[in-house]
Amino acid sequence: MSTYVAAIDLGSSKVAVAIGEKSSQGIRILAYAQVPNKGIKRGEIINITEVLKALNPAIAEANKQINTRPAQETLTIREVFVGISDAHIDCGAKSMKFTRSNADDVITAQEIRKMIKDVYKEGKDNRCILHVVPQAYNIGEHIGQSDILGCNGAEVEGSYKIFSGKSASADSIRTTVGRTDSRVKARTLILEPIAAASAVLTKEEKELGVALVDIGAGTTDIVLYHKGIVRHAVTIPIAGDAITADIASHCVIPSVDAENIKKLWGGCITEYAPKRIIKWKDGSCDLTHAKLYECIEARIKEILNTAIHEIEESGIKDKLRRGIVLTGGSSRLHFIQPLAARMSGMPTRISIPHSGVIATGSVDAIYDPAASVAVGLVVEGFRELENDENAVEMVEIRLAEYKDGDGDLFVTPKPSDPKESGNPNPGTKPDKEKNKGRSFIHRLGGLFTTDDNNQA
Repeated sequence: MSTYVAAIDLGSSKVAVAIGEKSSQGIRILAYAQVPNKGIKRGEIINITEVLKALNPAIAEANKQINTRPAQETLTIREVFVGISDAHIDCGAKSMKFTRSNADDVITAQEIRKMIKDVYKEGKDNRCILHVVPQAYNIGEHIGQSDILGCNGAEVEGSYKIFSGKSASADSIRTTVGRTDSRVKARTLILEPIAAASAVLTKEEKELGVALVDIGAGTTDIVLYHKGIVRHAVTIPIAGDAITADIASHCVIPSVDAENIKKLWGGCITEYAPKRIIKWKDGSCDLTHAKLYECIEARIKEILNTAIHEIEESGIKDKLRRGIVLTGGSSRLHFIQPLAARMSGMPTRISIPHSGVIATGSVDAIYDPAASVAVGLVVEGFRELENDENAVEMVEIRLAEYKDGDGDLFVTPKPSDPKESGNPNPGTKPDKEKNKGRSFIHRLGGLFTTDDNNQA
């Protein structure tokens, strides 16, 4: 049985919706739709109406894509994982001590999860905690343990990185998503650089140390990994839109034309510029490639310098043996990779969602740096569901919060023919014992309504 996850990337220049399926072959992205967006600035929603003008058709297109496949059911998005990224994202450190009732008992996964849940309760007014990432644990004389599962001791001290955002921004996202035509619900908000990292970084890169720099339209997101753990994350409120504004100002042309010129011919090392002239439309803008590159180079250097400064300030630059990985729509600029390598002195590559994460048969549109966040949100969504499968307490909480009258997490319309329901005896109740051996993921069935009668 397949499980489905839907995700929404609310970007400054576009909104994107991705739907993924997880089966024995892995995660396959079955639908991807993006629509230009004018309602978000530097990661923050400033106009809900404008966002909905983009989000509604994006959801409709994704639904259309997934339901044109040969299938026995119609799928409709009910809940989504949503990305969050703005200039007010904060990365802080927190240490907490936990006294155990029995020092001889070994530490269980459930106990570790409870510790993390206790850290979540430490949120401040007007801030919402998005992620709590354990960095290390101390148990007695054993200092700096990364994994304490199966250990014992009277007291555990945990060191955590806490990533938080403005409560107002999070509420705005949830409100906007809830006002879509299909009334979907934002299940979880996920920090966008962490999502992008799940789509484009390899396990080896995360282990040996790497900096992901996601240069989008409104923000540049940075996340650092070492020994497989998120060590730092920050959002810079300057990215591709600033480059577009520079081109528009220089050429005295509308921003939409400047954006198209950037995408078609933009590069960022002036000495590599072709010796040609760009004639735009009716000749209102005659621009040499060299001048265009010079205009872009000045701004992209500012962005990269700020990113490099943040990496240096993290204190772990020397531990990032795999250097820098660039992604995001603005990473498509010609020659950005050698420029970043030259400026940082670190190995640098550009990445898109790759086969180590995404199974074959995914839609072609996702193999693009601009799709990294949306794809990563799907990956993170499946990861959360898997964690829920193993977390009995979390499952019980979610059942109490979301279950319908029949006790199901999501509504599944019942077929009119009793034989189709798997109950051969009409008028008798299905054998609930058969469900006990099924995993939570299988019982979950995905974040969709499944209509076996193909009714809208």
